[in-house]
This record gives sequence, C-alpha cells and structure tokens, in this order.
Amino acid sequence: MKLDNPDDCVDSDAWLGLWTAFRTIWTEEADRIGVVVGCSGGADSVALVRLIEAARRQTASPASLVIAHLNHGLRGEDSDRDEAHVRSLAEELGREVVVQRQKQSRQAPVQYDDDPDDRGGSGQRLDSDEASLRQARRRFLVQTAKQHGCRYIALAHTADDQAETVLHHVLRGTGSAGVSGMAISTPIEIDFIVRRPLLNVRRTLVRQALTEIRQTWREDLSNQESRYTRNWIRNEILPAIRQRLPGVDASLIRLAENQSQTDELLTRFGRQWFDAFVSCVLGSDSSRWLRIQTSFDRDASRLWKHDHELARDRAVITRGLQWMFQQYQLPMRDMTQTHWHRLCDLVLKPHDEPEMRSVGHLPGRMEMKSELHAVWIGPIRL
Repeated sequence: MKLDNPDDCVDSDAWLGLWTAFRTIWTEEADRIGVVVGCSGGADSVALVRLIEAARRQTASPASLVIAHLNHGLRGEDSDRDEAHVRSLAEELGREVVVQRQKQSRQAPVQYDDDPDDRGGSGQRLDSDEASLRQARRRFLVQTAKQHGCRYIALAHTADDQAETVLHHVLRGTGSAGVSGMAISTPIEIDFIVRRPLLNVRRTLVRQALTEIRQTWREDLSNQESRYTRNWIRNEILPAIRQRLPGVDASLIRLAENQSQTDELLTRFGRQWFDAFVSCVLGSDSSRWLRIQTSFDRDASRLWKHDHELARDRAVITRGLQWMFQQYQLPMRDMTQTHWHRLCDLVLKPHDEPEMRSVGHLPGRMEMKSELHAVWIGPIRL
C-alpha cells in the first residue's frame, strides 16, 4: 500500500516526522504555486514528489506539479530503469512527467546566486564530470519550468547533502558563500526560485519513511564509487571523521546556518553598493560597458545610506561586484579569487590620471579600463 496523505499514515512515525519537517518549509502558500520537481528516482527525490503531491491533495490545490527527469544515459540499462521508475511514479499519481535524454554538448551554464560549487576552475571539463552534469540538470529544469509556467523548482537536497557540500567547499578552499552551503530558497535566472524543502532532514529519516509507507526507490550504484570528490567525501572522509567526532554532520550544518546569516547581511550591503556605485553605459559601437565609481566620499552617491567607510570595505565591494556579474549576466564561471582581488584592488586604488587606459583582462573576453574616479568593464575589442 502506498499512501498519499499523511493523515492516512498515523502508524508511520517516520513519515509523520518527515511530513512535519517538510511542512515547516513548504507552507500552504507554496501549494498555490506551480512547481517542477526534479526526480532522479532515488529515495530523496521520490520522497519529495510524494510529499508535494500529498500537500497538493491536502489543500486541493489546482497548481501545476510537473515531475522532471533527466536521463544522462551514463549507466546504460540502469539509467533506463531509473527513467521507467519515475514514469511509473508519475502515472500512479496522475501527474505529468517530462523526461529528457542527455545529449553530450557544451552550453552556457545556468548559475544560482548561491552556487559556489561552479565558480572558478579551468572551464575545460568533460561532459561526464560533476559540474557539467549539474549544469545539464539545471538547464533542463529551468527549461521545463518555462514551458509549463511554473515558478518553483523543487530539489531534494537533505541535511546530509548540506554537510557534504560544506566540507567539500572547506577542503578545496572557499569564500563565505561556500561555507554557507545551500540555501532553502534560491533565485535562479529572473523568474524562478529553487526550493529545497528537505534541507533540514536527515537521509536516514527519508529512507525510513519511504520504507514504512512501502514506497520503492532506485539506488544509483555509482554513488558507491569514490572517483568523484563528493562521493569520496560521502563514502570515506565523513565516515572516518564520524568515528572520532560523531557530531560532525550537525557541526557542519550549524556552521552553514551561522555563516548564512552573516552572508545574507553581506549580500544586502553588496547589492546596495551595486545600486549606488555601478551604472551601465552603451559604447559608440553599441557594446555594453559597466562603470564602477571609485569615489566613496559622503557626496559620492545619494543612494548609499551607510557610513562612507563601509563603501570601501573589501568584502562589501567584492559582493557588490559579484552581484553586478549576476545582474548583467557576465561570464562568472572562470572568475577565481585572484580575479576578484584584482578587480577589488582597482576599485580601491584606481588610476589617478584623467585619460582612460586598459589595465587588464578578465575571463570571458572582458577588458578592464581605469580612469580618474572610475573603473570600466566591457568586451575586448578585436
């Protein structure tokens, strides 16, 4: 027997616990908004589909619920069985399912505002590696949301995923955004919001709940291989740490929560800095140039309502510059910490001559120019 409504699961403590945790994030307001649910066929995403379906039925919501599955085809027949399982689940629930079979290609990445996993690096990555697979899923989910008029994209990341993500970022070196981990709600592009309603739930509870309501799921055996860094952290590093520090998962999650609060404040200041000191100018050849003001005295901008010394804070400037890249969709994937430091240095110590001159290049064929009281960023002219 498979149960759609938690009211029918009074004897299932795990399902009720999962439902309660889910409902603290996925409120009745969310029930009224169309949603695309990314479903791999694994336990976490299957549970998320059933939870959102139960919520829709509880509130009799007519809002769209679309189940989306991307078949990467990397595991042959196992990938096809995953797809079949998702199709069967959608048919059982009477919900539309959208399936896409992955074609190996390189396309421009879709970035979340809190996507430190995909910042930096060489940019030369194989289609079968982790970053490319994530980008393919995101493009597919955004496209599906556009086609079906859905504002929400629901993903089934759990607290375990959060702990693994934070440790991964710490081990390879990261900024404050990386330590903050994933957010429960994240804007993507302009019109969509990624929701992660299971982010406070442990993976063991999800599996126990599905077992109690006799809902099957698929196991991706490749997750047991440690050739990918995330799998290595999940399968080897975290288990080794838990033997000495059993509370490491909770500590990592708490670290992310604390840093997220600080990061939200920094982001707020950064966006206000962007509004006050960045403007867009069209060149004579219709190219777009961004002008960054480098004078921060009290009369520099009427839009800056804070102490003028805060406008010179490196963390605020860097966050404002990152927001600028996102707003104007500048190539950000290959921007490293060195690039951000260089750009911040130019803003704080600008060229003091009236004539504009080139002062360097940035990834994505962008040029930096400097003049008295301003730094400019625009396309390299051939």
